[in-house]
Formats: sequence, C-alpha cells, structure tokens
Amino acid sequence: MIDINKTLGEILSDPRIQKITPDAIKDWDLSQEPMWNKTLAQLREDHFGGNLQRGFDRLFAATETVAWYYPLYTEEECAEYEYRRGVNVVNFPSEDPKASERPWILLVPGGGFVNVWNLTEGWPVAAQFNALGYHVLILTYQVTAETSLLDRNMEDFAKAIGFARDHATELGLQWDRYIPCGFSAGAYLASLWNVIEKGYARFGLPKPQAVFPLYPVISWKLSLAEGDFEPQYAVRLFGCPIEEAVETPFEIPEHVEGFPPCTIFLAAGDEMAMSHSPKLTRALEAQGIPCLMEIGPEGGHGFADGTGMCMAGWTERAIRWYEKLSGAAPRPEGFFYGRYIADARDRKGRTPAQVYDLLTRAWCAETCAPRMRPDWSEQNRTLGQCSITAFLAQDLFGGKVYGVPLGDGNFHCFNVVDGCAFDLTSEQFGDEQLDYVHAEEQSREVHFAKEEKYHRYLLLKEKFEKAE
Repeated sequence: MIDINKTLGEILSDPRIQKITPDAIKDWDLSQEPMWNKTLAQLREDHFGGNLQRGFDRLFAATETVAWYYPLYTEEECAEYEYRRGVNVVNFPSEDPKASERPWILLVPGGGFVNVWNLTEGWPVAAQFNALGYHVLILTYQVTAETSLLDRNMEDFAKAIGFARDHATELGLQWDRYIPCGFSAGAYLASLWNVIEKGYARFGLPKPQAVFPLYPVISWKLSLAEGDFEPQYAVRLFGCPIEEAVETPFEIPEHVEGFPPCTIFLAAGDEMAMSHSPKLTRALEAQGIPCLMEIGPEGGHGFADGTGMCMAGWTERAIRWYEKLSGAAPRPEGFFYGRYIADARDRKGRTPAQVYDLLTRAWCAETCAPRMRPDWSEQNRTLGQCSITAFLAQDLFGGKVYGVPLGDGNFHCFNVVDGCAFDLTSEQFGDEQLDYVHAEEQSREVHFAKEEKYHRYLLLKEKFEKAE
C-alpha cells in the first residue's frame, strides 16, 4: 500500500510508472505545481481528487502484470498526424473471477478538452470498478488539435474498442460488451459515442451495454445561451463555427436515438453541468430509453470517485442499477452496499465485510425490531437490524451514522467512515435502490432513548463478541 505520507512528486517519480506519469494530468507539468510537493494525506485534507491512495495502489498493481500500457496508434499513424502520439489505454483488470462474464468499463476522464485527469477521474475510479468485479480500460485521448478535435476523439474511442477486440483473449474481455463511463468533457465524449452519426455506428462497432456520464456538459445550445462557450474555440472542437455545430449531431440531446440505458451523476453547486443533465434525461425519456439521474445535495463539479462527500459510492449505485436493469445474475449472499468499496478498518484490522461475516452469527429474531419480527427469518436476517448494527459498527470503525428517510417516517441507518459509505443491513431491501445521497445524520442518544432498542443493541453486541 502506498504510504500516504509520500508526496505526489515522489510517487509519480517512481520508475515503475514512468510511462504514465506524463498522463497523470495530460499536458500539465505537475512538477511546477504546489500539489507536487504535497503528501497524499495533505491532498486528502484538501479534498483533492478523492482516494488517490487507492488509485495509486491499483496502478502499481497493474504494472506488475505482463502488459498494462498500450499505445493505440502505430508509429506510421503518429507520423501521419503527430497529435495521435500518446493516445493510449491502461489496463486495470479486476481480480474477481467472474469479471470476464460481465461487460468491461471504458473509463474516460475529463479535462475540458485540454487535459485528461487520470490522477483523479481515472485510476481511483477504475480501482472502485475493479473491486465491484469489472475489468477497466482507461483511455487517454487527444486534447491537442487545430481543428475537428471531437471527431478525432471518436477515432480514439474506435481505436480503444478495436484494441479490446484484438486483445480480448489476452485481457479476458467480452470485447463487444462494454460500458463507457466519462467525466465532464469525457462524459460528453462517452455520450457522443452513442450518437449514430458520430460514434459506434459510424465505425461499425457494437452498441454499448450502458453509458455512465458524470457531470456532463452535453448541450452546446445551452452553453451558448448561458454564456459558457467562447466561439473562438469552435473550429478547434467541431471544425466549423459554433452556429453551425449546434445544428449537427454534436448537439447530443437532439440525437439520442442510438443511446443505450444511461445513468447520470452530478451534484448541487455545479455551475457548469447542472442544466445539461436534465435536458439529456428528458431527451432519453422521450425516446423510451431507460435513464436514471442522481443529483447530490453538494459536491459541485469534479467530485471524481466521490470519496469524502455525499456522492461516495456512485460507482456501486451505477453498477447495481445496470445489473438490475440488465437482469444480471444475482450477486452471492453478503453483497451489502459498500462491501467492495469501503476500505475502513477497525482496531483489529477487520474490514466491514469481515465484520458482516461475524454479524451473520449474531443477528437473530430477538435483535430484530419488534414490529418486523414476524417477518424475520434466517433467509432475511438483516431485517429490522439497521440502527443497532450501524451503531455497533460505529463502535468498531468510528465515523458517523446516517439515515435514509423511509416512507413510514422512519430512517434506515448506515455508516460513513473516512468518506466511504457502507450499509451492513442493506440486503433486506433486495434490489431496491436506496437514496444514500440525501441522508440525515443520526444520534445514538435519540435512538437509544427507546429502551427496547438499547437492549437489542446490547444483545447484538454480546452475541457479536461471542462470534469473534
């Protein structure tokens, strides 16, 4: 595990990752920036970039595989057009043996079409998808061009899919089953790939299984109306004036008929993307295309993997939504919310997953809330256990307990530790998606003012300690 007391510069200077160091933030010399001399711990305190440590851990693990860094253009193709040089994919394989049975993620970081932020929106996010059982290819695309950059980016996408096709056996991928996931400018590109005239259909490649755009700026008409686009950049992006571009398939909300199911994530305070996502959602709904839009109450633009804010866990929510929609095989027992992403440790070094395994021997009808006790069974053992379990987990891991408001006026309790959320009793809801984003902090004093609940907590604690 990477030492969080190392500086960003020390880590990025490691010889093992020298191929990719210039792409930490493509076309930005980080050695000239203050962040270069800050430790990961300091960057985390600054709320910069989410869980960088986890991203670096996964990157260094990837470098131990036979091959992990793949240029997408040949020397001849780069000589023909020099800006193709440096376009690549980085392979982050999941350790889950079932990953090869699932679609793979084409991860597309953002950067305003001038950079590519692998450091924050690439490596840490890929690590989360890996933990959820999905292979990932991270695309570093062209950001330098004199004209028609977006069309060249679509060529980069086609190259990445073609690479997956040609190396499917080596990578353990079903190459034609993939999900583009992009951020900001990368979200625009991941969406443009689904426009028939511009993306997969134009290149004769398979339609994605789904698409996950995060805080996308998706409508140039909106950008113009809101004064967020400088017309002098139009030729560089589109190859034509902006007035012409908005009447073409570059105006994505007017050309969504080729889209797969789509789930969109953004957060309040995002002055760039807040008006764009509802416009895309309405366009998809008008076409009958499944679409979920989640707006967090805070976070603004660029929350990356969501660590440390209300958008934490969005990767898992996206995957659960996709798997439910696609009829994927149910996950095995113990797939509670946050199992594979929350990396908290208690004083004995145990993870939430290990604590869950002990709790399965502690939950019983007597620890279930009285009103739910008639429906409790060994097959639904988390039923009625949420608050006492969450406060027991708080004893072990620290952090805070939050509650998802339920329709009956009660709250379903879960834990947030070091910016990561986990819900040890989520299985009682089956495949229902709970709203972990708009949750309220819970007080044990208020909960334990109910004598019967406090006694159930003590009983659960006793049974848990016996199971240890």
